Amino acid sequence: MWTSTRSAKFGVAIYNFDGKVKHGLALSVGDTVHIKEECCGWYRGYALKNKALKGIFPIAYVHLRQCRVDVEGPDETLAAIEDPVVGEVCYVLREWSIIWKKLYTVHQIQTFNVIQEVMCELIGYRRELISGTLTQEAILELRSKITSKIDWGNKLLNLDLVPRANNEQVDVEKISPVELFHIHHKSTVMSKGATIRGSIREQQKKRDVVLQQLVFILTNCTGTPGQEIEIHFFLYDGKLMKPFSEKFIVRVTRQGMLVRPDKQHNCAAVFTDLGEKDASREAYVVALVYRLGSLKEGETSKIPCMFYRRPYGCGVNRINELFDLINNDDELAEKEFAMKIFLCSESEFPNMTENLIKRQVSIGTKNLAGSFNVYFTLKLLRGNLNKVRETDPLLFKGIAVAVKIGFPDVIMPDTLRNDLFLTLVRGEFEKGSKTAPKNVEVRITVIDKFGKELPDCICPGTGDMRVAEYNSSVFYHSNSPKWNETVRLAIPIESFHCSHVRLEFRHCSRKDKAEKKLMGFAFLKLAAEDSTALSDGPHDLFLYKCDDLRKVRNSEVPYTSLPSSASDIIPDKSYLAITHPSCPRADKELICVDTVLCSTKLTQNADLLGLLKWKTRPNKIYHNLEKLIKSDGDDTVKFLQDILDALFNMISTESADALRSPLIFKALVHIFNLMEDERFENFKSVLDAYIETSFSGPLVYREMLGCLRETLDHLMSTTDAPSVQEQFQKCFKVLEYMSKCIVESQILYMRAFGNKNAEEFKCLITGVFDMMTRVLEINSQVISATQGALLKNLPGMFLQLSRLQPMVDLSQMILNIISAIPKNAHADLDHSKLKFMKQIAKSVFFKTFEAKCKLLPLYVSQLRRHLTHQAEIKLCTNILAEVLASLHTDHQLGVPLKPNVHVLLDGLLDAVMQVLMQQCKANSTLTSRVVSCLASMLKLMDEQSYRQLILRYADKQPLRDFLERMMKLLQELVEKDAYPKDWFVMKMATNHLILHMVQFLSQTISEQFLRASDFDSALWKMYFHLAVSFLIQPCLQLEQFSPAKRQKIKEIYGDMRVRMGYEILSMWQNLGDRKINFLPSMVGPFLEVTLIPETELRRATLPMFFDMMKCEQEKYGNFQQVENELIDKLDIMLSADKGDYEYKQLFNAILLAKVQTVSGWQESGTAFIQSVAKLLERLLDYRNILESEDNREKRMTCTMNLLNFYKGEGNRRDMYIRYIYKLFDLHRACGNHTEAAFTLQLHAELLGWADQLLPEEGMFTSQMEWQRKELIYQKIIAEFDKGKSWEYGLPLCETLAGVYKERIMYEKLSNILQTQAEFYQKILRQHRPEPEYFRVGFFGQGFPLFLRNKIFVYRGNEYEKLATFQQRLQSEFRGASILGSISPPSESVKMSDGQCIQICSVKPLPDIDSCFLGQGVPERVRNFYKVNLVQRFQMDRPFHRGEKDESNEFKTLYIERTVMKTCSKLPGLLRWFEIESNEIIELCPVEVAIYTMECMNQELRLLVMQYANDSSLSINPLTMRLNGVIDAAVQGGGTKYQEAFFTDNFLSQSSENMVYVRQLKLLFAEQLQIVESALYLHRKLVPPNMLPLHRRFEEKFVEMKQGIQKPESPIMRQLGIELGEMSKHSSSSSLSSHSTPLGSNRSSGVYCESFADTSSVISDMPIPEDHRSNCGRSEKSHSSVASWDHLSSTSSLISPEKFKGQRPESGCVPGHSSPCHPSRWQSTLSNSSGELTIGDNSSSSSVSSASSGKGRRKDNLKLSTDTAIHSAVHSKLLSSNTFTVRDKAPSTPSVVPGHGLAKKSEPDGAAPVLPPKRSQSSVSSPSSLAALAAVITPKNQEAKPDKRKDPPPPIPARNASAHLTLRATLFREGKKMSDNDN
Repeated sequence: MWTSTRSAKFGVAIYNFDGKVKHGLALSVGDTVHIKEECCGWYRGYALKNKALKGIFPIAYVHLRQCRVDVEGPDETLAAIEDPVVGEVCYVLREWSIIWKKLYTVHQIQTFNVIQEVMCELIGYRRELISGTLTQEAILELRSKITSKIDWGNKLLNLDLVPRANNEQVDVEKISPVELFHIHHKSTVMSKGATIRGSIREQQKKRDVVLQQLVFILTNCTGTPGQEIEIHFFLYDGKLMKPFSEKFIVRVTRQGMLVRPDKQHNCAAVFTDLGEKDASREAYVVALVYRLGSLKEGETSKIPCMFYRRPYGCGVNRINELFDLINNDDELAEKEFAMKIFLCSESEFPNMTENLIKRQVSIGTKNLAGSFNVYFTLKLLRGNLNKVRETDPLLFKGIAVAVKIGFPDVIMPDTLRNDLFLTLVRGEFEKGSKTAPKNVEVRITVIDKFGKELPDCICPGTGDMRVAEYNSSVFYHSNSPKWNETVRLAIPIESFHCSHVRLEFRHCSRKDKAEKKLMGFAFLKLAAEDSTALSDGPHDLFLYKCDDLRKVRNSEVPYTSLPSSASDIIPDKSYLAITHPSCPRADKELICVDTVLCSTKLTQNADLLGLLKWKTRPNKIYHNLEKLIKSDGDDTVKFLQDILDALFNMISTESADALRSPLIFKALVHIFNLMEDERFENFKSVLDAYIETSFSGPLVYREMLGCLRETLDHLMSTTDAPSVQEQFQKCFKVLEYMSKCIVESQILYMRAFGNKNAEEFKCLITGVFDMMTRVLEINSQVISATQGALLKNLPGMFLQLSRLQPMVDLSQMILNIISAIPKNAHADLDHSKLKFMKQIAKSVFFKTFEAKCKLLPLYVSQLRRHLTHQAEIKLCTNILAEVLASLHTDHQLGVPLKPNVHVLLDGLLDAVMQVLMQQCKANSTLTSRVVSCLASMLKLMDEQSYRQLILRYADKQPLRDFLERMMKLLQELVEKDAYPKDWFVMKMATNHLILHMVQFLSQTISEQFLRASDFDSALWKMYFHLAVSFLIQPCLQLEQFSPAKRQKIKEIYGDMRVRMGYEILSMWQNLGDRKINFLPSMVGPFLEVTLIPETELRRATLPMFFDMMKCEQEKYGNFQQVENELIDKLDIMLSADKGDYEYKQLFNAILLAKVQTVSGWQESGTAFIQSVAKLLERLLDYRNILESEDNREKRMTCTMNLLNFYKGEGNRRDMYIRYIYKLFDLHRACGNHTEAAFTLQLHAELLGWADQLLPEEGMFTSQMEWQRKELIYQKIIAEFDKGKSWEYGLPLCETLAGVYKERIMYEKLSNILQTQAEFYQKILRQHRPEPEYFRVGFFGQGFPLFLRNKIFVYRGNEYEKLATFQQRLQSEFRGASILGSISPPSESVKMSDGQCIQICSVKPLPDIDSCFLGQGVPERVRNFYKVNLVQRFQMDRPFHRGEKDESNEFKTLYIERTVMKTCSKLPGLLRWFEIESNEIIELCPVEVAIYTMECMNQELRLLVMQYANDSSLSINPLTMRLNGVIDAAVQGGGTKYQEAFFTDNFLSQSSENMVYVRQLKLLFAEQLQIVESALYLHRKLVPPNMLPLHRRFEEKFVEMKQGIQKPESPIMRQLGIELGEMSKHSSSSSLSSHSTPLGSNRSSGVYCESFADTSSVISDMPIPEDHRSNCGRSEKSHSSVASWDHLSSTSSLISPEKFKGQRPESGCVPGHSSPCHPSRWQSTLSNSSGELTIGDNSSSSSVSSASSGKGRRKDNLKLSTDTAIHSAVHSKLLSSNTFTVRDKAPSTPSVVPGHGLAKKSEPDGAAPVLPPKRSQSSVSSPSSLAALAAVITPKNQEAKPDKRKDPPPPIPARNASAHLTLRATLFREGKKMSDNDN
């Protein structure tokens, strides 16, 4: 039994489930399901991706997840409980996966791989997050990394921006739109800095200084020299060429091990306090190597008695790349280095570091170079030393600390340093009596005032022990050694001033046991007499000679009384001694040292020292204060805490006089202003820390407030002194720090004495602010900048005072200050005031309800004034945004809002609307800010707030104006995108608020403006347009989004389109009888609503069209306006990719159901709806095809369908013309110029030749009607010219010529006649390939409706054959398969979901006008009409009936002939048309044989004609055809026909078989004559190497002819019986009679020409003897051959009655590529004049004959003989003179309609020849010469003139072009020809 689940509500599918069980629900891995019930291991529910489909699924296939139930009950909704970042990762993966697959399909492989990598990383991060094993810190870091990667990927894929706060998506409902706007802005900046590594690249902005610590870890030393060495590592500046850190000293034994075993695996040091300046240095790590041992060269003793440090080598490595990594926020700021140690001599050692940096040392030039290497790792850490130690305590365990030479960028109050860095630079010594230079070693010690050495105060370097003395390295035999060795002196503060440094110089001997001999000494005092510390820089010290220091120590005169350097010798100063008897000064010797003091307690500035010790030197206080005020601040910031202590102590003492306090106040202002300097802004944290923790002046507040008041009073008295304004501005600039000190002082006082001085303090504060108010009331340009500085820094003062004073009291002070500023104040002061207001709005004052209530009215009035004047809009919107954000926070906390909201709306709503309208019109960048403010105001409004807003307008007109302004504004917002493209969340939040506002508006309009007295149609229209504009916004069209995004939107907002649709419907229904006022203007907008692809919305809004129809029908008796508007808008909107087939079905079903319920106009309504449905179908087909550029032909079909609709049913002239030009452009793009011209003629047919002015239309300007038609005609003529269809252009030329002639426009007439002449020339001279035609069937449901299961005839392109056409069609329909058979497809194929195409060639059956078949018609003219203007086509399908005879397949071979008729002629408006009717005829085997023989004879006849006209053609085609006829080896040739049909058995089967066999026999006889003529021609043209083949042809022909002519052969036997009967009817059925049909075809009505009549003229010509002998013919056979003439009369045996109603035609041999219709070969022997010329120019003959008949044929085929060919070929042998053969007299010439060609008339001098009459008996061969002579008229014999008065003959066709050219020339010259001009 199924039971409802309690805890199991939400799950995720972990396996795929196919759902192939009863009521099963198919699931895929990852699908989320809502579980409703459970039973026996099964759940019942639905997948959240498709809630409509419910079913069951196994429990084991689902993993349960925790969830919360938002809505309980039957329609409960769930939401998973999970980490928001985890949910976002799931959403992002679903969203990206769709795009990721598309990237692969479009071959964006690089982006595809990157997204795949990031998706895999996100999956791994999600797994880590849900594992629950991470620490809180790791979770925060991982979330940051995930969100950074998501933002980076969204930006790469152009997806929506995700607004974030603390790495989590914000909840739109919990924040105001202005806050959401700022979060979007910030997220945009953050997303730009997001990297693929998952970090956020910080923007370039000022930030607090972060110190860096550089950890140095020595990992290995290789190639050590085999003796103990000492390596000094330090940081070095490559530009300044000096170190900037303490040394790190490492000692290595002879074996290469560290001297200190405890450092063997942890030899590390940290170089501390590196800042931004150090990162910008050219930083190096330098290693100086010293060897420890004896002075002897090649020392072999393992343990020398005396150790010396000797220079050995040097190495450098640049480390700036490590700083670059940390600056780029790289996670890994760690790098390994390998340093090469270069060995050098002692003379090179001092400059070795510099040379290596400058790369002046060539690698490999030193001995052992490259073998001594040092390997170390550097790791750069952010933060101060204490912080990084806490972060990684193991790393810093036992690590050496190398301090920086100098101060860090920030000196904290707890920083305590007292280091003196002493560098032993160089020395200059005399050689003395020694022959060799000395080996000098320097011993450094620190001596106190008692002459004792200070213990452990010298630090040679970190990593080494502190010592009391330091011994320098020894340079062997060098009197000018350069040591450059630095030591750090850590001298206690109390001993510093009375101590000095002593340097002792000793000569070192090479002898091991020799002692170091003292040479002299030098000393350096650490403090001056004024107690200031030793100055930084070089010091050249005097060297005093002494061999025993005991003499000096025991002397009564101390050596410290001697001058230590030249700077100590001052002329007016007396010394105790200039020289000393025990230690004379060496004048030529000196020692150079350099010192750097790094101390927070010692100073080198005497004035500063005097200030710090002001109590001991009270007389210098004023002097020291003046010096402090004028100082640059470098020393001040070092001793900031001590200086502040001294100043506050001075001002707090009771002895402070009236002059001292202002001076101290100025000094404090100076120090506080130093913090604003860019150089010292990092010390702000030091000052803040001092005030918070170290400040101790409880009485300071009195003096400071007093001094501040005096300053304000002084300012008021100097309003005309601009020179002193700077000092006041500096004072106001540091008001915040002053306030901090004042507040801290008061707090300390209150802690010590309680609230005794509370009133005093309040009075002091009030007095100061009163003075400030008086200052701000002054309207003076001189002090405006000072007033601005005061306003700028006042918020900080108020913020500090809020710690002590009540917020309400301070709010009143703020009001006073704002109100004190004059309204006509300077613009800069006004700007400063608004900035002050903004900072107050951001402060705690607007977070306190009482203070906010006090300040808000003033804020509203100030903002309204500025916004109304369009001043400081950006600043005003920022202030308003802060106010709105605070109000929204109150709303979230439950604080009452109504009073504040009413104040805000009443004062600012109109002003904000006005500003927003102006910004929208100007397309300002501030628009989005103002929109967010308006949206926040709308969000604060509830129904009560809205009603109170409406109640402000007592009259209807102000209310109407407000509603109109509001709707116009909202219209602008929904039509113009105010936000960036990727701010989708912001757009949706704003639209949600606009929806609520529209609902309020609809309620108000219905209540206030619906009654008859108040009805305002314009207001209602504005509302409807607003609602429609909102509904059709692109961001609301959910169908365009991915399923995940669509679901997310619906969960938050639902489908806002549906809600707005119901609002529209409700308002429409409220109109009642007033709906007629909105027709037809609202048809288009409402149509746009219904076209939105949302079924619920469509069902709700489609009935509105029925209401419109009903309203108009009741008002006017028809709905013509609705109909016209709907049709117009449908075309436009569906072209804009709106609507679908579902819409068509819903439109048809819903409106038809509505119309059926009415009476009176049901029929017209139904017709209209069906018409619109039909238009929808055609428009949708057109649009679907339009989306694909490859399917231009399908677009043409759809365009044609729309043309027919608008011309027939729609009757829309403008739309009709629009699609005419769309079809025209498509044809032009495809190169279909003829079809383009026909298309353009449709527009021309709509126009006349009147002088009527037409308006502007499309591409045409305003012009006369005849001018527009003229332009169109010219375009048509140009297109016909490009398409080589000049015949169609000639009538247009004649029409234009008539117009020009009538309007006397001779220039244009001349041009058009010239064009007409060119067309005639092109017709006669240019070659035009004949197009092929193809039958194409589209079967299957996969095709569009206009192609589905329909058959078309296509007109192919030039030279396009079947294979090429099939390939082209397959490229257009890539998914279609080609059917291999031409048999009709089965129903299963037609109903399948696929696409199948059937293609085959078809034969055109032209309906040629008889005028083009007469004599004299040029061949090119006749050929054109054979393949153009064709509407009927023929297709043959061979098949076998019954059992096929393998020995002779012709016995059972049938042909199914299909004659098809298209709906229009080709060419036409398209290159293809649908077949509208079919006629199927079946040919029996004998008819197939007859048809095959006819085609073969015709093909051979055409070849003979071609070679007779042009002997230069290749002989191969004729050779191959003769071989196929004479020596048939494939199918047996005529022998198979004789065996199949020339048998008694076949003749006895049917009486009709006798007729068929007779026709077949005659065709055999005809073939003999054609082959004989062909052989003769072949013999003349065949090359010598092919003569053996020709002889074989002749032998085979003799055999074939003898086989047929034998009396016992079936042919001759049958013919002998019939000859007698034939002669009886010859007189009554002569072939010269036109009543006898020459032949026909069962399926066609096309008459063909025949050469039958020519047999009566020239068939009796005897065959020449040479040819007769070649053929093996004897006299006996000649008589039998002559009797063949009687066969011509056998056509009389065919009854004419059988051919009534049907005209004969001919087709093609099935499977044969060459067409054989008679129209293809007729008149081939004629040249352009209708004559045939054979041989050279001196001998020619012409044959011209034609015969035709009409009748119906059912059982017989065409009979014809072709002896004319044989006679024409041999006519050259009869006479050497040129003669003309004619068969009838010339007829009266007539002009071909629409063509302009005249039938050929007889040339001058040629006598007409009448056709001879045939006798009953056959004409023998000799008599044929006489008959021929009777009809031959030599051309040189002039004919007698004809005395008949006939009209003047027309211009012959061959002279038409020249005639028109002449006429064009005369017209151009202004003359006019008569019609009879030649």
